[in-house]
Amino acid sequence: DVALEQREHTLILEYFDNGVEQRQEALLPDPENTQLQAELQQTIDQRHAYRRDHFASLIERYPNDYGYRYQYGEILFDENLYDEAIAQFQLAQRNPAVRLDTLVYLGRSYKEKGFHDLAIQQFTTAKSEIPVMDERKKESIYELAQCYEAKGQTEEAIGEYKEVYSADISFRDVAAKIDAFYSSANEG
Repeated sequence: DVALEQREHTLILEYFDNGVEQRQEALLPDPENTQLQAELQQTIDQRHAYRRDHFASLIERYPNDYGYRYQYGEILFDENLYDEAIAQFQLAQRNPAVRLDTLVYLGRSYKEKGFHDLAIQQFTTAKSEIPVMDERKKESIYELAQCYEAKGQTEEAIGEYKEVYSADISFRDVAAKIDAFYSSANEG
């Protein structure tokens, strides 16, 4: 039963979360306690390993559930396993519910590998498909600008940063980037 299995997964994650919370509270009075730090890290690692194994199992049992592939791809991305994550995200794009998030993660994966031209394609697609300037779209545009910057395409990067700046001046360090650009332009 899928519902029962989901409930079991939720309860196990709650168990790990409670363990993490208890160890964090125990560390508050004695933050230098190496034994408690090790226990906390062990609990975090166990939670992460459980999630990874759980989603790997789900993908094995339900290979056409692209939502599971997206979640598994996120885990692989967090572990810096970009090739494996890319494979999952490429398949996960088939699920309309996670397509836009998948495009962003695909772009990030390519960016982390240094494949800026492929990352630009993903971020450009995400930018065009996200209809409103929400956090996800700002994130896509910002990441797109970073890729242009990495490729030495300063004008394109600044154009993208300006788009984020015009929507949200407080997003990450976009205000500092725009200020630096105009300062250097005024000096020149």
